[in-house]
Amino acid sequence: MDTSVCAWLLLLLSLPQGQSHQPLHRSKRRWVLTTLELQEEDPGPFPKLVGELFNNMSKNVSLMYLIRGPGVDEFPEIGLFSIEDRQSGKIYVHRPVDREMTPSFMVYFDAVDRSTGKVVDESLIFNIRIRDVNDHAPQFPEKEFSITVKESQAAGQPIFQLLTVDLDQENTPNSQVLYFLVSQTPLLRESGFRIDLISGEVRLSGCLHYETAPRFTLIIRASDCGEPSLSSTATIHISVEDSNNHMPTFTDDHYTIQISEGQVERDVLYLPVHDGDSPFTPAWRTQFNIWDGNEEGHFDITTDPETNQGLLSIIKPLDYETQVAHSLLIVVENQEQLFNCQEGQLQPLRKAMASTTVSVQVLDTNDPPAFHPRSFIVSEEDGAWPAIQLGYFNATDPDRADSQIRYELVRDPENWVTVDEKSGEVTTKRQIDRESPHVNGSFYTIVVHAIDNAPFPTLGDL
Repeated sequence: MDTSVCAWLLLLLSLPQGQSHQPLHRSKRRWVLTTLELQEEDPGPFPKLVGELFNNMSKNVSLMYLIRGPGVDEFPEIGLFSIEDRQSGKIYVHRPVDREMTPSFMVYFDAVDRSTGKVVDESLIFNIRIRDVNDHAPQFPEKEFSITVKESQAAGQPIFQLLTVDLDQENTPNSQVLYFLVSQTPLLRESGFRIDLISGEVRLSGCLHYETAPRFTLIIRASDCGEPSLSSTATIHISVEDSNNHMPTFTDDHYTIQISEGQVERDVLYLPVHDGDSPFTPAWRTQFNIWDGNEEGHFDITTDPETNQGLLSIIKPLDYETQVAHSLLIVVENQEQLFNCQEGQLQPLRKAMASTTVSVQVLDTNDPPAFHPRSFIVSEEDGAWPAIQLGYFNATDPDRADSQIRYELVRDPENWVTVDEKSGEVTTKRQIDRESPHVNGSFYTIVVHAIDNAPFPTLGDL
């Protein structure tokens, strides 16, 4: 026990505790009584003299002394005190006293005329105090504690507080408790713990590193300032929770993919990343963003929850004729803020992200010819004769301006018209009858295909 520390504490605790215990003289009651104070847990032998009382009326009258009250003939401890020789007034105690059970006894003293048995003076009420000895060590509520501390815990901040109970007398050295760190396992230079001597608060010194030491065990001793000092110990198991001190990085700094125009497709590219933090924690989980190159909203990127890699998708069709290549800047960061430790001090970092580029080459496909307009309506009288020109279909090839378009009639249920293969001219070839079952609400519909001359022709419908 560090006696210099306790001596300093005694200066803080040395408040007045009452008057000194000198022999008591009461002129009115004519009582003469020595101070009654016992030391707890006195080993004896018993009966043992406690003190002696005297009344000055005994000079004129033969007196007999009696006592009564708690500790004599009342609870909590009947038979603890007695007057063995009633003429002498000597008071004896018959067994050890536990101050923590009963710190004092209020006892009544009477002086009685031996010849008449009458009380010759007023009863004296006196407090028999039990003087504390240091017989209780400070006790922890539990012998072992388990706590979790984040790896990003700042040094100097409390992480846990130990409290003890000492049953000895309050505000005395016997109940004043000091806390000491007995051992730390593992013992590392950069990661340590300390405990406040008086409050019992456990604080971190330096920085934690999950990959180096995911667990610590501390043994704490609580000692009182009594003489001799008594103490007890407790164990703290500290689990370090991994935090984000590893930035995710892409396995490659550039990717190239080819995408056919006109397609919407999920997961066209997987973007693997590496992260040294514990899997499936916020320190490990990634968030991807397309930082540049997606102004038209053709692309989207998400995180695979199992592999932690990025999944690039096409959500809006690409057009070769509009833009033949796209360059995407993709960044990745963790859900949890990145931190760093330098010279034992926690250093939160600004937003830190890794990046990679994705070059998307758009592949040209044979787009179907497009009609201008997509449909047209002509009006003709019922009974119109053959060889009447009704109009023209007009289609162009979005891939090539010089493409040769041919037109093909694919629906004409009454066989009323012909379509010129090259010019798209529509002409009647039979008389038109509005009573035909294929006329719906005065409308008769025909369908024509426009076909380009590519190696693998595509169709445009009207």
